[in-house]
Amino acid sequence: MTGEKAARLRLMLLLAASSLTVMAGALVAPALPGILAAYSDVSGAPLLVRLILTVPALAIALSAPAAGLALDRFGRRWVLVAGLAAYASFGTIAAGLDSLPAILMSRVGLGIAVAMVMTSASTLLTDEFTGSRRARVMSFQGAAMGLGSFVFLLAGGQLSALSWRAPFFVYLVAVLLIPPTLMLVKRDRGASTPGSSSETTSFPWVGLLPLFSAGLLGMLLFYLIPTQLPFLLSEGLGRTGFDIGLAVGGATLVTSLSSLLSPFAIARLGRPRVLGAGFASMALGLALLSEADTYGRVLSATVCFGSGGGLLMPTLAAWVGDLAPLEQRGRAIGLLTTSYFLGQFLSPLAAGPVLSLRGLQGAGGVFSSGAVLAAVAGVLAIVAARRRSPITAAETDTRSPGSGSA
Repeated sequence: MTGEKAARLRLMLLLAASSLTVMAGALVAPALPGILAAYSDVSGAPLLVRLILTVPALAIALSAPAAGLALDRFGRRWVLVAGLAAYASFGTIAAGLDSLPAILMSRVGLGIAVAMVMTSASTLLTDEFTGSRRARVMSFQGAAMGLGSFVFLLAGGQLSALSWRAPFFVYLVAVLLIPPTLMLVKRDRGASTPGSSSETTSFPWVGLLPLFSAGLLGMLLFYLIPTQLPFLLSEGLGRTGFDIGLAVGGATLVTSLSSLLSPFAIARLGRPRVLGAGFASMALGLALLSEADTYGRVLSATVCFGSGGGLLMPTLAAWVGDLAPLEQRGRAIGLLTTSYFLGQFLSPLAAGPVLSLRGLQGAGGVFSSGAVLAAVAGVLAIVAARRRSPITAAETDTRSPGSGSA
């Protein structure tokens, strides 16, 4: 197999692995009403069933730093293989469990597995390329994750109509990625030894902390759409079913398309301005949602919001990859992953106080508050990023050291 062909196959493998991370929640979300009906006699069932969706995010946030350290210490290959095996095991076992606490424990295991897969795939992608090529590849990853979320939501909806247990069997697909991982990923990628530079080089906290903060805040804002928009549509506009799915899913599709355009925006504007523009577009979308009084205006607002959201993840991932040295890149990507999923977990909790004060208009109040926060974040992102590390299109388009293969 030629090096170019192997690189293409490796890219496809890592994009497929990345899409598994969004499948963790999207696949089972439509089955939650069926699970609640099956366990309606269990004390606290409504809360426990909702935790089935949110617990993996917390587990990912807590375990991603350890996964990143493992990548740098033991190499990328075995962490990814172990993550894929654990993903298939913990994801599928819930189909045969007969108690909500047991299902929740399996979801904790799934979250740890997702942390391993997500950090491995992202780190390998940033290992493989640098400069504009890295930005382009990370945009592919963002698009694959967004498209995967849309597809898995539809698949989960169809399978949950058969049985609430049916969607859990789809997690077995992770097993199919293990053989190509063993074939295409080098065994020693990223592994360090005692006394190596990974143990003597200081971690670049000064440059990375603003990016981690931007990731946490961006994801906290992004998840206002799936957690709050359905309430605005159902309670405020009387919309249900397909209309809600179209609005939420449509925002995800726009995010995917925007991710693909992010490298071109970076080439013309530089990363600080693109990051600021992403937050600004999200702020405008949230402001429009807070005042939307028709379904058409809601759709227009979600397009604006999704356009901004799609710029964030590829920009941040490529930037972190540039700032972190190879021997510490797994740790850096792990902390970025933590910021993403901690923001996802905190999003509905942060919206709670506004909802309790605003009642039926709570969703609009949440979007309005989020718009202000996103606007402030956009300004801070530009100022902090330009002060710390003004990376722009002037970057070289060469491979990173030792990255002849992933």
